[in-house]
Amino acid sequence: MKFEPKNPAIAKRCKRCGKLKLRDMFYFSFEAKDRLRSYCKQCDKEYNAEYHKTPAGIEAQERAIEVQRLKKLREYGGFGI
Repeated sequence: MKFEPKNPAIAKRCKRCGKLKLRDMFYFSFEAKDRLRSYCKQCDKEYNAEYHKTPAGIEAQERAIEVQRLKKLREYGGFGI
């Protein structure tokens, strides 16, 4: 028997894999009208893993690490920053 709930209050279709899934299988989002991301958690994880292998993803990750490093330096009063 296949899971096919018709009630949008309990289910949502993933924009990436196209499967109908329970709402708790989606991450929260302030921007979305229904307060859920458009990709399910599994697809979101796969997408992020693919993105962080690209040059843009690697650069974004390095930039985030540097921001955190500078934040800690400022917090602890290090090196005149």
